[in-house]
Amino acid sequence: MFLNKQPNPRKKFLVPCSLDPPNSNCYVCASRLEVTVRLNVRKVTVLTLQDKIVKEKFAMLAPDVQTEDGKGSILIPPEEGETEANNTKKLSDFGIRNGSRLQADDFLQDYTFLINILHSEGLRKDVEFEVVGDAPEKVGPKQAEDAAKSITNGSDNGAQPSTSTAQKQDDVLIVDSNEEGPSNSADGREDDKACKRKLEETEGASANRSRLEQVEDLDDVIGLD
Repeated sequence: MFLNKQPNPRKKFLVPCSLDPPNSNCYVCASRLEVTVRLNVRKVTVLTLQDKIVKEKFAMLAPDVQTEDGKGSILIPPEEGETEANNTKKLSDFGIRNGSRLQADDFLQDYTFLINILHSEGLRKDVEFEVVGDAPEKVGPKQAEDAAKSITNGSDNGAQPSTSTAQKQDDVLIVDSNEEGPSNSADGREDDKACKRKLEETEGASANRSRLEQVEDLDDVIGLD
């Protein structure tokens, strides 16, 4: 839904709109949640990995980082204060070297990705790390189509004829349901009254006919002295 600052020609503030397709360069939207970071494992500390790389660069709120070496050594726990003693340790102290892989989870935002460590001692003095390598794989046509189907079809200006048409039909149905009920009941009462009048007229005509027949029978009777 999109909130307009002023009502549109249909006098509506909230209008459906199509979502932007996933950004292929976004670490959250990409089909392959995997990045490569160049750094010096002998200089970068766990605290730098947590604050500057995982939280600041990759926008994680409650990161949980562990090694992908089969042991699952926890570098950064999801709850702060559990492993503060590791904050000043270098990544190399945990066996992390060139080609190591780290798994980073954020349960608050429900997203996970892998960090490939590329050891380098040639970084500039004022640079602690660099995000390098190819960008994540682009979203294929099928995934883009599925993402488009998850929302209602819309036009370029954010308005959606199909949705508005459905809303109009719903309005018509609502009006008909509210107005036809009383009218139908009123028509039914009028029909009942008409039927009653016809029945009364029929009964009255039958009674008059029977009385006339009785009078005629009396006229035909001949009195005998």
